[in-house]
Amino acid sequence: MRALLTGLWLAIGGVAAAAAAPLPQYEVADTFIYDNGRVEQLVSMSGDRLTWSAFEGREYVRDRNFVVPLLHWETVESNGDRRVSAEANSLWPLEPGKSARFRVLTDVSVKVKEGTSRRRRRTELWSCRVLPPAAITVPAGNFDATEIRCEQFSSRTMRILSEEHWYYSEEVGHYVARRWVDISTGHRGGYSLVTKLRGIDANPRRIRSILSGL
Repeated sequence: MRALLTGLWLAIGGVAAAAAAPLPQYEVADTFIYDNGRVEQLVSMSGDRLTWSAFEGREYVRDRNFVVPLLHWETVESNGDRRVSAEANSLWPLEPGKSARFRVLTDVSVKVKEGTSRRRRRTELWSCRVLPPAAITVPAGNFDATEIRCEQFSSRTMRILSEEHWYYSEEVGHYVARRWVDISTGHRGGYSLVTKLRGIDANPRRIRSILSGL
């Protein structure tokens, strides 16, 4: 009986381990196109710091743990860098019920006039938890996706400022949908995956063709 129970326990443990989704793995040139015209094309990797291109536009750096806000960006008007506390990665591998609270320190430099800029620093507090996998339908197809629900809090009042909902598909190896809401204004937004391209398929002509059909 003891051997039977031990075997059952190991089997259950094996199922649980198999169900846990590890941090996504990518290859350079992996491209994800969304129904709002958003394009994410992987340019380079340095450990867990990934440089993405918006396709024939700006580049930005994101952590492999995509629920973390952008780590670095540059625009005509500003540029910024973020440092994220290590607790953020405790979400992975994804398992229902897991949660993490982490701090984000953001430094932004805003151009005021030619040759001068103004620097600002702010602290963001985030709390994320993993929900059970559920079926989701997006333009790219039907997937079993794990929802990661995140809330941003005010560092002064601890009130919830915004909510982020990421739907990660291990089959795709990336998030297939993202939804958000600004609590103060009630403004909602989001986008869903149309297609994933790899290798020689992730070429400018193919990307433009897909974008023209949206």
